[in-house]
Amino acid sequence: MKNAVVFLLGLILWAPTATGQITLPRSATSSKLPSAFQRPHLFSRVFNEDAVNSPEFSQNINEEVQLDSIVTMLAHDGGGGNVIVTPFTKKSYYYPNSSIISETDLQRHDGKWMPVSRTQQRFDQQGRLFAVFAEVYDSELELWIPDSRIIIYFRGSSLTLADSVFVLGYSQESNTWIRLLTVHNTFNDLDVVSESFSTILFEDDLELTFKDVYHYDHIGNDTLIESFLIDGEDEIVTGREDRNFAWNFLISTTTSTADGLGGFIPESKITYTYSGQGAVDTISSFQYLPLDGTWSLIELFIYQLDTEHRTSSEEYINLSLGTVTEHRRITYDYLDGDNLAAETLYFIDLETGLPSIDQRSIYFYSSLSTAVPTPTRFETLDIFPNPTLDQVEFTIAKASLLKIYRMDGLLIGEYPVAEGRNQIDLVSLVPGVYTMLLENNLGTYTTRVVKL
Repeated sequence: MKNAVVFLLGLILWAPTATGQITLPRSATSSKLPSAFQRPHLFSRVFNEDAVNSPEFSQNINEEVQLDSIVTMLAHDGGGGNVIVTPFTKKSYYYPNSSIISETDLQRHDGKWMPVSRTQQRFDQQGRLFAVFAEVYDSELELWIPDSRIIIYFRGSSLTLADSVFVLGYSQESNTWIRLLTVHNTFNDLDVVSESFSTILFEDDLELTFKDVYHYDHIGNDTLIESFLIDGEDEIVTGREDRNFAWNFLISTTTSTADGLGGFIPESKITYTYSGQGAVDTISSFQYLPLDGTWSLIELFIYQLDTEHRTSSEEYINLSLGTVTEHRRITYDYLDGDNLAAETLYFIDLETGLPSIDQRSIYFYSSLSTAVPTPTRFETLDIFPNPTLDQVEFTIAKASLLKIYRMDGLLIGEYPVAEGRNQIDLVSLVPGVYTMLLENNLGTYTTRVVKL
């Protein structure tokens, strides 16, 4: 499996698992998968573990409108307000029949599109994705080489429950398929997962089996997941995940590892906040600092919706000991309905707080215009610094009234702001995430600010 460079599935499995969709057990998130499966949208289909509000492009094989291709262009500021774009990668889609979608990844090289990898996704009569076959392209041999497969066995006619999942990688040396990950679920009398057994093939042919035991509250929320390593007839406790819910919404998970003495050591924590429509507003990841017994914020995802409740932007902020080390933003434009028109990635300068475009993906459909419409989302208000300990600064073209809201929608402050550069003092706010909204006859501007 030389072409199957290992991939940590855990990088994309941070989303809530209490979603009513197929999810991998906790122990399986440490498994490794081939490089051909480094497709967040594909894993979202299989395991529903993609970024919580990231929009899915339309790929319904039974509709007239079908995704034809996605072209991603690298972008940079050419000066004078001009943005120069260079085609970089392309995803091309083919629908041989009503149950198969073929996706090919290509890369621009010497003015030509060159194949890199491709997957074939198979759906059953209920529209369930039950098999994926991936290949990589050998440019020297000019041949497609088998790479990896996913096979899902659903529980009866359920759309969301799986009895077992298999991930296989292809070995060119032995010309055989090797199981990299096997998951078997058992169910209780209420037909919810009670135990999951995950057998994982690590490097050097080390194979380990883990067991996850699920505990539920009286309304069916999985509030505790206990993890064990199976060693012959012995079960060794490896960790646990405590999960807190409010009105059936997952609001936090805390992961702890066994200390070998019958206790547990906190390791990481994730918290979630939601909008009034039930969509995730923020996801905050924390690392436990054992020396002082506190939690340190290390990652923050912030989502904004447009007036049609579609994700219009998402922000990612990485921190180290309270200092921002990376800040990026993705904005989404739509055609009609939920069909994406464009996806644009910006990096935020950590010194100036100004965004710079990095790449842009354009979506092409079989029977839709690909022209990017006037955005339906609010314009983003660029503030700096963000996160902040005390003050934020921003520049506007017209005098306005700035409003600041808590995440529960409560208005907590109004500030008249003048044309030009402004500075707002937030030192009195308790640490958390707040929405800043500014309206004038030039438009509506909004952003989220993180108060440390």
